[in-house]
Amino acid sequence: MNDKELLEDLILSAMNDAVRQISDALSAKMKTATGGMNLPF
Repeated sequence: MNDKELLEDLILSAMNDAVRQISDALSAKMKTATGGMNLPF
């Protein structure tokens, strides 16, 4: 694997992790705001 491919993989992995963390945080905030009701959003 050359450096360009490694960099692309690292960036993609970091972006996916950031999206997952944002989604988890949003879910936790929504759970708190809705009092634990399971509402789709």
